[in-house]
Amino acid sequence: MKLFEPIEVGGMEIKNRIVMPAVGTNYWTLDGAVTDRLLEFYRERAKNGIGYAVVGVAKIQPQFFGGLAVHDDSYIPGLKKLAGVFHEYDVRCAVQLWHPGRYEISLSDSEPVSASDIPPPIFTKRKPKALTVDEIHHIQDLFAEAALRAKKAGFDAVELICSAGYLISQFLSPATNRRTDEYGGSIENRTRFAVEIIEKIKEKCGKEFPVGCRISGEEFVEGGNTLDDMKEIARLLEKAGACYFNVTAGWHESKRPLITMFVPRGGFVYLAEGIRQVVDVPVIASNRINTPELAEEILQEGKADMVSMMRALLADPELPKKAMEGRSDEIRVCVACNQGCMDYAFQGKPITCLVNPALGREAEFRELKADEKKRVVVVGGGPAGCKAAEMLAEKGHEVVLFEKTGRLGGQLILAAKSPYGREFESVPAYFEAVLPKRGVELRLKEVADSEKVLSLNPDVVIVATGASPIIPSIPGVEKALTAFEVLEGEETGENVVVVGGGGVGCSTAAYLAEKGKRVTIVEMLGRIGADIGISTRWNVLLYLNQKGVKLLTDTKAVEIRDNAVVVEGKDGRKELLCDTAVIAVGTKSNDGLYESLQEKVNEVYRIGDCECPAKALDAIKVAAELALKI
Repeated sequence: MKLFEPIEVGGMEIKNRIVMPAVGTNYWTLDGAVTDRLLEFYRERAKNGIGYAVVGVAKIQPQFFGGLAVHDDSYIPGLKKLAGVFHEYDVRCAVQLWHPGRYEISLSDSEPVSASDIPPPIFTKRKPKALTVDEIHHIQDLFAEAALRAKKAGFDAVELICSAGYLISQFLSPATNRRTDEYGGSIENRTRFAVEIIEKIKEKCGKEFPVGCRISGEEFVEGGNTLDDMKEIARLLEKAGACYFNVTAGWHESKRPLITMFVPRGGFVYLAEGIRQVVDVPVIASNRINTPELAEEILQEGKADMVSMMRALLADPELPKKAMEGRSDEIRVCVACNQGCMDYAFQGKPITCLVNPALGREAEFRELKADEKKRVVVVGGGPAGCKAAEMLAEKGHEVVLFEKTGRLGGQLILAAKSPYGREFESVPAYFEAVLPKRGVELRLKEVADSEKVLSLNPDVVIVATGASPIIPSIPGVEKALTAFEVLEGEETGENVVVVGGGGVGCSTAAYLAEKGKRVTIVEMLGRIGADIGISTRWNVLLYLNQKGVKLLTDTKAVEIRDNAVVVEGKDGRKELLCDTAVIAVGTKSNDGLYESLQEKVNEVYRIGDCECPAKALDAIKVAAELALKI
């Protein structure tokens, strides 16, 4: 595979084309120091075969909230440990140097700064101070000094984050740079800030020290740089000494999906391809590249020289190793749900992963082995039951898993029916491939009652029987279908009212709208999709609006009739004419089996929706926690 061919980048010999880009893990201390948790996180990815790693973001001033610290010499020893982890496994590594500019969230009362005094539409929305020329030079010096610390710590390179809407982006973009001096106006002037940073780093660290750039191939902000503009900028940065370009898409404030399920796999590779046409240094493709097969295709077609696989490597640090060994069916594929990574990162919380609860706890989950082999019966093949079965089998237990349907995956199978949830299909596929290889005895299409479970003489029983739809006490509710029934294939009429605007209601409405139905969502709360994560919810609302789905908030369904749903809202009571009403107001636990097994088995547990209806992220995490203890 071309994916595993070596490449030279800025004088660095890199063993393969897989890049682990910078990721805000929040595994560092509040002030940005390296921790053991961060070291083990990167060790797991380094030892499994990545070629090049970029750590960060790394702040060049102390007051910024978030990021590794590279602003003071006292942080060099910790950074040296981190570089040592990569070098132990022959991985080349860089520090990504960062100044947030107008996006600054401060640990002090400092004033945000930018190219111009234009406030950001997100984060703090504070008006920044336009930097003077002397202040510009000072910040450039801080970048260079930070680069020298990275070099002293043993890193092979540094990377400038010239993307996402941070300070360097704010100089590059006409949307945020209204200056009339030598740092504003023409593309050459707007690029001067970044060019001089590269030049100052070269002065401090030596001309041969590699400096890469993470750039937005297109900014996707009103009045921002287009791909054609970024081609010209890339040429100027290359001339200044940039040794590679990692090409991503957009800014944090862009009003289009960039990294969620709404973006097709490899949806922004064309931006890397465009930049590659005009530069002679290696170009890295980014965004939604989550399988080795897709990565290989990008390389074979000459669209990029390397591939960036951040979330793919969060989901499965063994991705490179498994791909090399021909075990791609065993790769836990990133589903782009953003629930544990981006949503947590934006909240300043240590990140986790829906499909990989070991993320950030690598040392704890490494080399699992049970003290005593036990016979374990798991009832329910949803995400919680499957994760528990997988880990318990890895620990050496004898595991039998019952699933009443013919497929593993539970509600994720239904979630995958949504036009923006199709990536969820990879989770059931993973478990169906892996559990038999782990030695789990699968009993599909088999209902497990207490008698059947007890006949196996188990030492441990884990009940993961999921949840059933809540049927509200609304007159005429028997005329309605449940969201589960619709997603399982029950036909509806042309006009549909979905009662309940949470995640399931939105998914069901999207599923129906894609089939050409006219859909209205009725939600009692003031917000549609209140249980959907911060990085995805606006994507969902955008999609529903584009599909013409009517959204009614602060509205309660009070009766279901043959051809209408009667609702009450701020404007009183009215009828919504429809052919079909669909109920999506939540679920209740199926815990009957758990109750019947009490005091009949030494150890009996319930997990997932059977214990408390929740997101798959939480269900899988709870299953993993339990498996660690058995």
